[in-house]
Amino acid sequence: MQRPQKLKRLVLSGCVNLKKLPDLSTATNLEFIDVDGCKNLLEIPSYIQYLRNLYYLNLCGCEKLQNVPSLVQLESLKFLSLSYCYNLKIPPEIPEGIQNLRLNRCGLKAIAAFEKLQELLQLNKWYECLRFPHNLQKLSLNGCENLDSLPSLVDLKSLTLLDLSCCSNLTKLPNIPRGVQVLRLGNSGIEKLPSSISCLSSLVELELKEWRNLAETAIVKIPGDIFSLSSLLVLCLNNCKRLRVLPELPKQLRQLQALNCTSLETAKKSSSFAVVQEPNKYTYQFNYCNCFNLKQTSHCNIIADSLLRIKGIDKATEALEYIVGFPGSEVPEQFECKSEGSSISIKLPPHYNNSKDLGFAFYNGNQKDDNDKDFDRAICCYLEEKGEKYILESDHLFIWYTTESYCDNGNEVSFKFNCKDPSGVKLEIKNCGVHMIWIEQKESDPKQTVIAVPGSQSRFSGANIANN
Repeated sequence: MQRPQKLKRLVLSGCVNLKKLPDLSTATNLEFIDVDGCKNLLEIPSYIQYLRNLYYLNLCGCEKLQNVPSLVQLESLKFLSLSYCYNLKIPPEIPEGIQNLRLNRCGLKAIAAFEKLQELLQLNKWYECLRFPHNLQKLSLNGCENLDSLPSLVDLKSLTLLDLSCCSNLTKLPNIPRGVQVLRLGNSGIEKLPSSISCLSSLVELELKEWRNLAETAIVKIPGDIFSLSSLLVLCLNNCKRLRVLPELPKQLRQLQALNCTSLETAKKSSSFAVVQEPNKYTYQFNYCNCFNLKQTSHCNIIADSLLRIKGIDKATEALEYIVGFPGSEVPEQFECKSEGSSISIKLPPHYNNSKDLGFAFYNGNQKDDNDKDFDRAICCYLEEKGEKYILESDHLFIWYTTESYCDNGNEVSFKFNCKDPSGVKLEIKNCGVHMIWIEQKESDPKQTVIAVPGSQSRFSGANIANN
């Protein structure tokens, strides 16, 4: 290698046949080393301890590594991953200034505490000697199966993320600071959320189901005062198959994932709705797919809740979307314009653009696919599932809405819907409907805006709208 002293980044990730690193003892300006996935790498050369500018060292997946030279002199080192270093038994000396430490599935028997540590992630084993520094910001104990209790974390005032997913022997949630923004409890042994969770005024995301595992979670009850979580935007309940009642949702909630909650009977209607003001476009998603035990009153509540939120969305200045999916086959009675198949045309009321905005709520009834095709998250108009695939096991209803304008004049509008699975195969749409929504026009926006609300598209591959 020519002029290694100028080298700042070394990326050899995925080099599975690499057994030894090149001699970079003169590369004194090296700042970044990534050998992620070099599973046959046998050793880390001793010169690494003299790379004073090194701030990032990723040894994840170096399965044959048995030891690492002392890193204590690397005062610039902020990130260190030893995840999946199965044969690493003795921890290397690590500088106290380390901020992000990742130890998932590594073979270490003990670790020290680091006062400046901000992120302790992928710690799937509990170490009795471990003490958390007060400035810790992110803590992941995902997969820590030998953990059956945790001390109070309430003194960790800087903590914003706590991941206790797959802690199967942990049955009680410890006291946690009010500043936590992301809380993940999926596949843990926790069956009930404490009422104190309503005190987490900064909580933005609550996951009660681990995304990558289809096994059911232990959660059986959600406290009714979850409504008071004033910052909560994302609530994931997928595969909570013991959950029977879903309380009133927080008024600003943006995403609900309740896929495969097969015991869910009751979904309560929201009493109010608030739009979170942000500069970027985003989508409201409410996924009740495969919740087959929902009562008829819950179906009515879901539809009423959708219309409440749709009307609230239009008052926002952002370009927003709203999507909801749930089991069913009948066009809701609120949808006055109905049609068999996948297309519909409606006459617009006279003078519809004079004093108010006219919105269209669209409904699609999607038939079960005879071949039981896998449906990924996109099949439900972006009813997202973080890349997971799932099967819709019966007819489902989908409603979609957007604040974006589709037409400015004319007296008739036509809609054509289509639905595809992830492989591009077209699926049958049994029926569809349109519901016209009158919304007071904003004084700041004198131009008439037409709002669309289709349903059941693959990445919403089509509400084709034509003015006549």
